[in-house]
Amino acid sequence: MRLAHLSKITLTGLLISLLGFSCEPSGQPQETANPPPPRQLFSAYSTLTNTYEGFHSPKAINCAAAIENTYFEDYAKGISPFHGTEWAKEVQAQQMPGDSISVYEHYVRSLPDSLTATAHHCTSYAIEALKAGFEGTFPKIDSLHKKHYRDHEYAGWSIAYVLCQYYGWKAYLYISPHSAEYHQCQKVFQQKKAYPVWKQPDVPLEAMYVMGEQDSLFQSLLTENEFGWGFSYQGWHTWFTRFDMLKECYWGGAPAAAYDPYQQRPLFIQTPFRTYHDYDSHVVCFPPKKS
Repeated sequence: MRLAHLSKITLTGLLISLLGFSCEPSGQPQETANPPPPRQLFSAYSTLTNTYEGFHSPKAINCAAAIENTYFEDYAKGISPFHGTEWAKEVQAQQMPGDSISVYEHYVRSLPDSLTATAHHCTSYAIEALKAGFEGTFPKIDSLHKKHYRDHEYAGWSIAYVLCQYYGWKAYLYISPHSAEYHQCQKVFQQKKAYPVWKQPDVPLEAMYVMGEQDSLFQSLLTENEFGWGFSYQGWHTWFTRFDMLKECYWGGAPAAAYDPYQQRPLFIQTPFRTYHDYDSHVVCFPPKKS
């Protein structure tokens, strides 16, 4: 998960932001002088031809784009069923101003009957895209994951291991020489071309790129691949790439502006990889290309 401090939602701020907020229409017609502007997409949908063997990258990208675009449209205009796991945890412990229920219960009751509250963190969201790309064959990956990790939840490194070990995906390490794990990673790579995961099977590597020295090589690798599964520093954070864009889920993201009085980070974020500095070591793996 992206380890950023969550500012506490104070009752006063939340009350102010919820004034006038309702899921029900007012019953009064709204006059507009101009037609509404065209819908602005957070993520453009992929129209590319799939180039991978055993994995459909446009379907993976479009699954994520549909969730992201729906979230941002709902966040601005009303309320979204999507929210962060840490946001839910915090507001479950906060009482709704002037009511006996928690802020989270108020949120759940405010959702239309057709929607179900869905909490995400970085790994669970990236898994949604991965599942779509495997087009119904993900249960096999789940079975292999259980074989090696038993009941351990999905992690960036555990999924990377399964993809590389059984599906021919190729993993690459991109690491700063100032990283706390640089020397260990360099040693293990030289010995057995792998990324060392603490007390877990190592992830096999194709190459190791050093930040500040081989940036162009790593950037070129990203731009050649529409989809990549990735994680940072021993799996502290999971994400996926769309060419050279890192796409992530922030676990503190609120489901609506009304529940986000301090306008923290949104639930979904995309950042050019070259400007992403939250961690100083990353592993990304790509599906095999069609021959």
